[in-house]
Amino acid sequence: MVMFLLLALAFALNHAHAELEGKWVTTAIAADNVDKIEEGGPMRFYMRELTCSEECSQMEITFYVNVNDQCSQTKITAYRQEDGNYRTQFEGDHVFKPVFATEDNIVLAGDNVDRASRRTKLIFVHGKGQPLTPEQHEKLEAYAEERSIPPENIRDVLATGSATTEADIFHQALLEGNMATEVSLTVLNTISFFTQCFKAAMCYVHVMALVSEFLHRKSKTFLF
Repeated sequence: MVMFLLLALAFALNHAHAELEGKWVTTAIAADNVDKIEEGGPMRFYMRELTCSEECSQMEITFYVNVNDQCSQTKITAYRQEDGNYRTQFEGDHVFKPVFATEDNIVLAGDNVDRASRRTKLIFVHGKGQPLTPEQHEKLEAYAEERSIPPENIRDVLATGSATTEADIFHQALLEGNMATEVSLTVLNTISFFTQCFKAAMCYVHVMALVSEFLHRKSKTFLF
């Protein structure tokens, strides 16, 4: 209860469903099995959007994961259980709940049991692109210890830039590819235009040559 009040003070969060929904960026992740959230780990995901339906009995989460150097967008639907937790299937059985929420930060805490029956305790902090303040990070460490997660297992994914570069690399590549395609099409259209003009000019020269030759022959006819 004391830890709850400390975190509530640090994040100034509440449980309003409206504050859960929206665009989010993963700021920090903590896990007792830290290999799960290291770069390339299956639970190191980067949230982009959270939506609720039916009074938040269903929660849809859109995020990116980077596994085996492949960045892909994923969307899961979690269903609220009678105990207030949400359950979904992602890398095994995943159960979590929002523990705090404001318009600036949300914190999700839960457990994941993978296909090998390995249980991992997790904490996800999502925000609007700003890093945690020293005070917020201190309270996160205290909450992690309360959940038996070593503070050194906290990964500040936003500070390392991974939350931006890894999650958005595929989208950025598409934008750059589209731009390159547009430039190529413009160059091809320009070449085509000049080719047509060149053909027209050559045709004009050829016609003028024929006219000149015709007039020259006519002039000879008149002379003789």
